[in-house]
Amino acid sequence: MRGISTSEAVDDVKFAASVTVCGETFTATQSLTVASVKYLHVDSSVAGTSPNPPPFAGETACPFSITNSLAPDKHLVVPFCNVATLGANGFSIANFTIYMHLELEPEGVFGYDLPGEWELIEAVPEASGSLVSISPFDAEFRNPKKGGVYRFRARVGGSPWTEANIVLPVCGAGVEDIFISDLAITRTIMANLCVKYDWETRNSPMFGLKWFVREGAGDYLGRPDNQQRKTTWRYNQVNDLSGFGAVATFYGYPTRLAKLSNMTVGFGSQLIGVNNFRQDMSQYIGTDNDATATLSWNCGTGLAAPGVNISSNCAACAKAMWNVADDKVRRLWPNNLPADNHDPYSYTVDYNFYFISPGLINMGLDEFGF
Repeated sequence: MRGISTSEAVDDVKFAASVTVCGETFTATQSLTVASVKYLHVDSSVAGTSPNPPPFAGETACPFSITNSLAPDKHLVVPFCNVATLGANGFSIANFTIYMHLELEPEGVFGYDLPGEWELIEAVPEASGSLVSISPFDAEFRNPKKGGVYRFRARVGGSPWTEANIVLPVCGAGVEDIFISDLAITRTIMANLCVKYDWETRNSPMFGLKWFVREGAGDYLGRPDNQQRKTTWRYNQVNDLSGFGAVATFYGYPTRLAKLSNMTVGFGSQLIGVNNFRQDMSQYIGTDNDATATLSWNCGTGLAAPGVNISSNCAACAKAMWNVADDKVRRLWPNNLPADNHDPYSYTVDYNFYFISPGLINMGLDEFGF
């Protein structure tokens, strides 16, 4: 018999046929092994460390929720930095293969004659790569180039489906347009501050704390996102209370929002004439500077110069920062759709679902009424 499989019983089944001839009974027996899928194994040489790794339980559905951050659903993860190289013309992504294998039970049962089926059942937000069936029990997912959540299923001999998740975690959505708009508003606010307050006042520590530090005055907070291309919460965690920590896409490069905050403060400080010594001292507030902090601050002060090309300077800075960024940034795949969860005027948002512009923008709007 062919194609017999069940998720309920796993054992040897015996069939017996008896016939009586001239008062004598003759019995013939035949054994049939009933097999089911025990596990779906998934692995790759470029896989990262998943908090809930394969194998996947046999004949079981396995949905994946983007927002299950502390206890994410079972998945294999491929970090961007494991397959991406940054060159003169941007990122190139190496070809790679993810191997999938169905393990049957009971042990020792192979069922080579059973028909097998493999399917890609979901790719969010869009599909890339190719699924290739190697045998009823083996398949390869080859060369995806786009981040997202890929969900597969397989079965043999008409068994119930077994599902698996492969996550290429995307970062927060694109924020460059919002940043450029905010920068223009910041320029206007700083010009008004220069008119209203003298140079000595603008260089005082209390003035700097008010306009660039306290209550998120200089900080982008929350997690940028796009409903069509959502970031993976587990790999793009944000502090629920402070709003710090998120990674967005900035001119095509995964970038911490903190670096945009750094640019904004450097930009504003330069425009109101804060001297170099006080600018240097201000950078000791908060976490210690690393290479990305220095790059972003210098970019911000440079943007204050007359006639500078803001977009090209920001893009060059984002590219330079990626090469020296931390692991959180580098393992996230770019997410080039624009952020659609920006809430520029609220101080009481849920940072998991919204992100807000630096508080100095609201402060300036309140003080100068424009």
